[in-house]
Amino acid sequence: MVTVSPREGERYYLMLLLTNIAGPTFFEDLLTINGQKLASFREVALALRLLYSDAYIEDTLQEAIAFQMPSSLRLLFATLLVYCSPTDPRSLWKKVELELSAD
Repeated sequence: MVTVSPREGERYYLMLLLTNIAGPTFFEDLLTINGQKLASFREVALALRLLYSDAYIEDTLQEAIAFQMPSSLRLLFATLLVYCSPTDPRSLWKKVELELSAD
C-alpha cells in the first residue's frame, strides 16, 4: 500500500479506513457507520476512534481567549499547529479567527 501523509486530508483518512475496515465494496460502505451515512472519511475515522479528537486544542484556545491579547493568541495558535498537529486546522482557525484578528 502507498504511504499517505496525514497532511493529505481525506486521502489519508480513506487510507486509514481501508486498512482498518474489513471487506468494503463501495465508498458508501466506508462512509456508513451503524446505518448512518457520514459526510466525510474524516468523520468516519473519528467515529471509529481511529483519530484523536481536537477537543483539548479547542479548549486550550477558548481558555486563552478569555485573558490573552490577540498577538499572544496567534503565537499560541501557531504553537498548537506545530506541536499538536490538529486533525482539521482550517476548522480550528474558523472557530477562533475573530479573536485572533481582533487587533
